[in-house]
Amino acid sequence: MTTTSMTAKQQLLEAVEGHQPAPFLSLIQGHEKKRKTVDLEEVVLELSRGEVKHVWGCLQAWADEQVTAFVAEHHNQNEEIAASGTNNKDQESTNKYNEKLLEGIVKFAHIYISTFKEGTTFIPGKMLEMTLLLHEMLAAFNGSVKLAIVSLCEQWWLQELEAQDLLVTNVLSHLLEATTRNGAQKKEVLRLWKLHNALATIDLDSPNNKKFVELLTYCISCPIFLNCDEGIKWLVGLFSWPSLIPLLHKEVRLAIPECTRAHSAKYGEVYFKAWKASQGDTKKTIEEECIQDLMYTAIHANPMSSRPSANLHHLLHHIHSYKKHRAVSSLITELYQPILWRSFTVANGYVRMNATGLLCDAFPLNDYNLSQEEQSNLLERQYHTLKTLLLDPCHLVRITAVKGVFNILCKYWIMVPNEVIKAIFKTLLTVLVYDVTTAEVRLEVIKGLTLLLGSADAVPFLIQVLPRLGDVFDDANHKVREAFAKLLLKVKESQALKYWDIVSVPHLLHRLELDNPKVAQLVSRLLLSSFHPFTKTDEELLQRSLSLLEENRMAARRFYQYAGSMISLPNVVHFMLLLWLCLSNHIALHRQQQQQQQQQSDDEENEDSEDSGKNDSGRQRKQQSVRGGRRCERDSLVSTSNKENAAGAGGTVSSKTSILSKDFETSKVLAEGDEEKEEEESEDEEVSPLDNLDVLCGILDTVGILWATNAHRLAKPENNKYLEALRNKLSRNFQHFFKYFKGNADASRTLLYIASFLPKSLVPTLVGHCMSQLKAIQVEQVVSGSDTSYKSFVNALCNWKHGDSLLELLSEWLEEGFKSGLITGNKERRRSRRQVRFCETSTPKPQVALHILCHILEHPINRVSTLQRHRAQLLDIIQDLTKVKDLITERLHRNEELSDLCCDTFLCECWSLYLRLVVVCHHSPSKEPPGKQSIGRETEDLIFHSPACVLECLEWASSTLVPYLGEKNGGKRKLQDTEEAFTLITTLLRSLVTSSTHLLIIGAANIPFVYMLNDFVKILIETDSNGMFWEEGLCLAQESYEFLWVYESSEEEKDETIITGSRLANICISSMADYFKHHDQLPQECELSNTLVHLLMSLGQRSRQDQSYVLEHLMSCVVEHLCWRIEKNNGVDKEAKCIQHLGGFVALLVGTFQKQTKLSIVVMDAFSHFLSTANHDMTSLLAACHLLEVLLQDSGKISRYSLKQTVVAANSVMSAVALPEKESEEADQESPLSIYKDSAKTANKILDNLKESLSIV
Repeated sequence: MTTTSMTAKQQLLEAVEGHQPAPFLSLIQGHEKKRKTVDLEEVVLELSRGEVKHVWGCLQAWADEQVTAFVAEHHNQNEEIAASGTNNKDQESTNKYNEKLLEGIVKFAHIYISTFKEGTTFIPGKMLEMTLLLHEMLAAFNGSVKLAIVSLCEQWWLQELEAQDLLVTNVLSHLLEATTRNGAQKKEVLRLWKLHNALATIDLDSPNNKKFVELLTYCISCPIFLNCDEGIKWLVGLFSWPSLIPLLHKEVRLAIPECTRAHSAKYGEVYFKAWKASQGDTKKTIEEECIQDLMYTAIHANPMSSRPSANLHHLLHHIHSYKKHRAVSSLITELYQPILWRSFTVANGYVRMNATGLLCDAFPLNDYNLSQEEQSNLLERQYHTLKTLLLDPCHLVRITAVKGVFNILCKYWIMVPNEVIKAIFKTLLTVLVYDVTTAEVRLEVIKGLTLLLGSADAVPFLIQVLPRLGDVFDDANHKVREAFAKLLLKVKESQALKYWDIVSVPHLLHRLELDNPKVAQLVSRLLLSSFHPFTKTDEELLQRSLSLLEENRMAARRFYQYAGSMISLPNVVHFMLLLWLCLSNHIALHRQQQQQQQQQSDDEENEDSEDSGKNDSGRQRKQQSVRGGRRCERDSLVSTSNKENAAGAGGTVSSKTSILSKDFETSKVLAEGDEEKEEEESEDEEVSPLDNLDVLCGILDTVGILWATNAHRLAKPENNKYLEALRNKLSRNFQHFFKYFKGNADASRTLLYIASFLPKSLVPTLVGHCMSQLKAIQVEQVVSGSDTSYKSFVNALCNWKHGDSLLELLSEWLEEGFKSGLITGNKERRRSRRQVRFCETSTPKPQVALHILCHILEHPINRVSTLQRHRAQLLDIIQDLTKVKDLITERLHRNEELSDLCCDTFLCECWSLYLRLVVVCHHSPSKEPPGKQSIGRETEDLIFHSPACVLECLEWASSTLVPYLGEKNGGKRKLQDTEEAFTLITTLLRSLVTSSTHLLIIGAANIPFVYMLNDFVKILIETDSNGMFWEEGLCLAQESYEFLWVYESSEEEKDETIITGSRLANICISSMADYFKHHDQLPQECELSNTLVHLLMSLGQRSRQDQSYVLEHLMSCVVEHLCWRIEKNNGVDKEAKCIQHLGGFVALLVGTFQKQTKLSIVVMDAFSHFLSTANHDMTSLLAACHLLEVLLQDSGKISRYSLKQTVVAANSVMSAVALPEKESEEADQESPLSIYKDSAKTANKILDNLKESLSIV
């Protein structure tokens, strides 16, 4: 400390006596510093009682001056002085309000009382007077002064000082306001909890404390109180006040629908602890008015609204969790008694469902106040009710009952009688597991059995039951099969039963072969330890793999597809090399056997030739010498191959593998020529799986699948050693493998697929093979999709960096296709420079070329490599494909296809591929790597601007295609083959719009391009009356809206003639409305509903205003369409009970949002706004009322609240309609006035029924 205590004391006395703010505040600041320069607590302790009185007399006077100045300043700020222009200096206070000084005085008071010890408190009267004044004025202050006063009063209460009851009320109000505001912290709740005893000093029944009571009530709906223990204690304490209990319970009921699952459980904790801590009438009130009311509400809540009903069940579940205590169990049973049992017999399935869930959660209900016989009867009643609920007509009740029954059995298996268990399982396994009404019941049965396997007491019974359920694995629902696979995994984990006793291995393999990926993955995990054990030797591992391939090859493919990711990479690589070595040795053995057979046949020929003439013997010796040379070559190849394979796989593999060692032993026997011994061994040995060609192909499949599924792991730098080992060892035998499997197309394709993972330097001869196979491929098989082998050749060529040769071949085929379609003799066409490089002739296959190019674009790796390495060739192909425009123009002037090669299908595919290439090639070429310099001109030639190219296509389509589109709808027709031409034109235009939309998705367009594209699509939709462009138009509307939202300034004013995304959407909707006036169904199969939902959701995420703009137009079209139906049918359709009965257009649009909860809310809001703002005739109002009437019966996910708001809006409009009082007697019943009155009468009648059904006053 820099100053002595005596000096600080003198400074304090001088500052207080002389009313010197600066020295006083300096002492306060020195005390508050981290490294104190003044310790005012020591200073206060050194003051005598007289000095204390003197100091506080001065401080109280000082504080009075500051309070007076504060009041005067506050009054002047709030008061409007009439003569605001006059500056009267006499009105100014001589003493200005010093906030820091008043804060310092309060802080000094806090320091003073903090020095008190037990029995040594002395509070001067002036200090108490000042503190009481500041407490009363607490609400008027703000900022640091207010916080200091609150801290002083808190400390005053906690130290139980004089007049503490008078200094706590306003502090509690302040802390309640602080804890109930947004952003409150737990430390504020802790401060409030420390003052909880102060509530006893406040009269909560007084009208003066109404606002304070509201703050107390609001606490229970604040999450901050539920998130900390002190907050829970505070809320529990509030329930000790009988007057607060109804208010708190009402607030909880309002908060439950919006709270989280965790908070609902916290509410249960509050109710339980409040009940436990209460006594007498308060306890009775909590039981009957709170807990029982929650039980009744939980039973009768709508479970489809999910959150309120679920939260109520979570709340009661917390109370049910204490049912092991006798008093709690008796309480729960007593409260449920008058409401639960009668709920099981009501007609409402939702009520029975809720009651079932509560019964299962509260089981066993037991009232210990009853006699033993009465308790047994109550328990028997519960068993009987559960067995009855399992067969309830409502599937929701059955689902809930199955869940609850399995939970009960899992917890209370020993307690439940055997007869009850057998009866329940009889129902479960003979009825519910085969429930045909809904798959969810069957699913819950399987899930329950999986849960029950975790109970050790139930396992012996399940061992006898589960083997009967094998046929459930063939359930039609994939979720049931998935759950059953998890059940088998649980059985395998429990080790109480063998899973193959439930489902046989062939059955599992059958499901693995045919089922969806999720089930197949689970089955693969189940079979992993059986067919690929980690602890077995290579011999056992290989034998099990071969047995799997022999059993079911297709199942083995899927097994290794998913098992590859479940095995560590070193083990995967080792297993691949093991399979490869096995296959290599078998092929080598087969070649040796062929050589031995050839040698035997040669020896027999030599013996026969001894009796022949000399000429024959000479020729025979010459042939023997040739055969001998060839045999020596084969022997050397076999020995070399075996040496390489043995060295490549390592000694451990060959020594562990019995099949490999068997092959080597047999080869030695053959080499020695011991034929008799070999015959004896072959008779004793069993047939090897390797003698099955399907197994050999399966080995190749397995190697290829494992490499493909682990390619991402092998590509990592740390795994480069495994990749190099695979490449080096697999590449050694490819030539022999191709020779062995030469006649097997399946195996050859698999070998080629494996070879595509290898560098081309390791397989140099395969490049020419792939090119020759592509040239020899059959066009019909490729076009029909029956032959996809070309994809393997393409993948391999792209991986081997031979994409340039492939693209040259494809370009030549396309050129030949174009030549066959163009009229010869009228134009000179330059010959491609690339044609010089092909020496051999081949039949052109332009359609195959299109399929190959499409595969390159769809394959992610091929697309990236081709764009990076061969961008220039792709741009040349784009330039060549522009000729398709001339071909299409020529086709439109003919009545038949141009040629066999250049057919309509070829033109459509060419046009689609051309547009896809235009979009894909938009981006500039990647930068050259360091060390490589590119010529500037060449770089510029590789830049391609896609929007400019698409704009040219739009102009061409506007002048060439769109006029023919209009001729289909009316006007002079130039084409005799109208239907084929119309199909061709619509296909071309849809491809153009789709590709143009893709440009917006990748951000390659600009704002003028977007508006031009929207105008073009608008013309298409208005020209075509058959609805062929709705889906593309809605997709474009969404993407153009997103694009303009990002790139266009919102400040720019838009002309009404400009077609934005929202306006284009309205054009599509209007076109739909016109179409459905003449048709009943959609023109084609499309996903208009999903597209419309995505559009509306996208609009809602960006701008509610734009979303409302589209939705109001949508509802106006719906109402207009209903008006058309009413006029057509001379009235509303009274038999319409669902949306589908109102016609295709209404069913399409209204049915779209009827299935979406969030979307239905905004649509109904837009409907209400449309009714309130637009001008309507009586037919429109009748149509709107009729629509609401049908929606009430077929609401889907539309809430009753939304329906109420819309009905209120319709009623407001109808109430403003003026009807004529009298009608002339001669008026015709079909006159406009009569129709008007009839429509109004019908609409009012419908509204009255709606208001009655929705309880609208």
